[in-house]
Amino acid sequence: MLSKSKINIKLVGFVLFTIIIVLQAVSLIYMGAQKEGMHIDDNYSYILSNSYDSTKIANDSESWNKWLSGEDFDKFVTVEKGEQFSYSKVYVNNTYDAHPPMFYFLLHTVSSFFPGQYTPWFGLGLNITLILATQVLLFFFAKEITGSTLWGCVPVAIYGGMQVFFDTTIFIRMYPLVTLLTVLLVWKHYHFINNPQRRSTIVWCASIVFLGVFTQYYFAFVSFFLALATCIFLMKRKEWKTLFIYAGALIGAVACVFLVYPAGITQITGSETNNVGKAVMGGLFDFSRLFSSSVTMVKSAFDIMLPAVFNVLIPIGCLIVLTIVLSFVFRKKGQMKSLKVKECAKEMLPFGVLFVILVLCVVTVSHISAQFLYVRYIFNLFPLFILFASVVLYKVINWIGWNKTIAALGILVFWVVSTLGLVQENRCSYLMTRQAASDKEMIEKIDDRPLVVLNNGTTYQPTSLLNYLRDSEQVFMANYDEFENRDECFSQVDCSEGVVFIVLTDTYWSEGYDGGEVMTDIVSNTDFFDEYIQLGECNFSTVYLAYNN
Repeated sequence: MLSKSKINIKLVGFVLFTIIIVLQAVSLIYMGAQKEGMHIDDNYSYILSNSYDSTKIANDSESWNKWLSGEDFDKFVTVEKGEQFSYSKVYVNNTYDAHPPMFYFLLHTVSSFFPGQYTPWFGLGLNITLILATQVLLFFFAKEITGSTLWGCVPVAIYGGMQVFFDTTIFIRMYPLVTLLTVLLVWKHYHFINNPQRRSTIVWCASIVFLGVFTQYYFAFVSFFLALATCIFLMKRKEWKTLFIYAGALIGAVACVFLVYPAGITQITGSETNNVGKAVMGGLFDFSRLFSSSVTMVKSAFDIMLPAVFNVLIPIGCLIVLTIVLSFVFRKKGQMKSLKVKECAKEMLPFGVLFVILVLCVVTVSHISAQFLYVRYIFNLFPLFILFASVVLYKVINWIGWNKTIAALGILVFWVVSTLGLVQENRCSYLMTRQAASDKEMIEKIDDRPLVVLNNGTTYQPTSLLNYLRDSEQVFMANYDEFENRDECFSQVDCSEGVVFIVLTDTYWSEGYDGGEVMTDIVSNTDFFDEYIQLGECNFSTVYLAYNN
């Protein structure tokens, strides 16, 4: 029978975990409320999930070469009545993009309960739910490893006190879902390694692999390295039947993704609609940048992992020192274990293998990403790195006989201090504060004037301008090379206060135009304007005002 103190500590752990989850939910909601603008990929998420009549703004013939109101563009981001739960549309939309559709199915489901409405909170609410579910898994995973509810809170607390926790959640993309599935996959493999005879665990693993790859293709890397380590383990134990069943199930899971979603093959290898796939395939066998890419990725990871909030560095430092001192002072005498290298190594082997798997995933993603090297591609690995560090810390403290309870409580206080610092400074990469302020200033300059958007057929420009389009009373979108009936176009609106032109001038993602040449051509070949000025720049574009003196 457990002693009263052990029961109390177990109860304290569950209570602390509940408090942590509640506070993390509050902090995430607060940070979500600070999100002032939408990243272009945030917009893409809503369009891919909810656009019913066309895959993207650029592909909707009904939206081009005619004057529209801002409300006409709501159809791309809202689920209208009669369009709820149209998963076949979501499926088709994503075949024209770069990712599989699992996350977009979920976002469309949420949006379907609120027809005709649009708010970032559909995506934020979904992501907060997914990331908190990940924290629940992380708690029970760490609790199972350490046998302590208090230490089950440790990785949950550390992860929740880092900027990457907020970045993963506030960015309305598939990363919280991938993170949840990654933690779940590793946890189920932990069960499988400890009891390979439980064939039901293989079904779990295969199902998670299917859902993970159906959410993001990079999930295949962690699945592959995890499966490779598991196969080596089964080979060493000569469990050949289990090995073949396990390997066949996981290979079958990946194959099923491409059976139900054949577009995935094209997306991976590259197509006209997916420049990411092209870049990946083009640099697949070029290892010249492998080291530099990996270093860049690791540096970016540390930038959003460490609690680099200057006003809490001193209290955090004092807290760490205090925790170490108290853990030593209140250690149980005689608990110092005689360390046997072989026993310690055997005990830590599974976690060392996990660390190697995670490192291999980072290196592989860094290489495969080519020039699209973004730290968000490894967001799903952060909780597991933190779990690894927490387990190592627990084992070391246990071996040297320090007080594990005080150490755990010190780490939990560390989370509180760190999180308060992050929230106070709004440390999140996807609040889009600067862009929102710039867009607001530009929209005020546009005022109630007619807005003309000139493109060259690219999909990203109108998507990045979504808030401009929705906030304007009159919008005309055209490909500049086909913009011939200009007088007819301008005669349909009031040009007395001038017309604002947003011209695609980006040359990184496509062959943008020289804005000055475009405006000179327009002013010279119409009677409606005789001058133009540059108002400024916005997403991938330059903004001009054409007027008649």
